[in-house]
Amino acid sequence: MKNSLAYTLRRLGTDHVDIYRPARLDPAVPVEETIGAIAEAKGIETSQAAIAWVLSRGQDVVPLIGARRVHQMTSAIAAVDIELTAEDLTAIEQAVPAGAAAGGRYADVFLANLDSEK
Repeated sequence: MKNSLAYTLRRLGTDHVDIYRPARLDPAVPVEETIGAIAEAKGIETSQAAIAWVLSRGQDVVPLIGARRVHQMTSAIAAVDIELTAEDLTAIEQAVPAGAAAGGRYADVFLANLDSEK
C-alpha cells in the first residue's frame, strides 16, 4: 500500500491525496480539472472548491479532510465559508454527473498487494 501511494503521489506531482477523487471519468482528464476551472474563476484552490461542493450536498454529508501541513488544513477549513452558486453546482453536476465516475478505487495491479487481514 505504501509503495502504491508513493507511486501515485509522484505521478500526480503532489505531496498529498485529495480523498474527494475516488475515480476518474476519463483517464486522460484528471477530475481535478473539472472543478479546477470553477476554483480558478472564484480565486480559490481546487481543494477548497471540492470541499465546498461536498458541503453543499446536505447536512448528512461530511467532507473528510486530509492534510499533512498546517497551511493545507487552514485552507481546507476556510472552505467552510465558500459558497458555490447554483450555476457553479450545475456546472459541476454536468461535468461529473452522479454515477458517471468509472473505475475501481485501486488499480488491479495494486489490489493484488492489499491484504486486509494483515
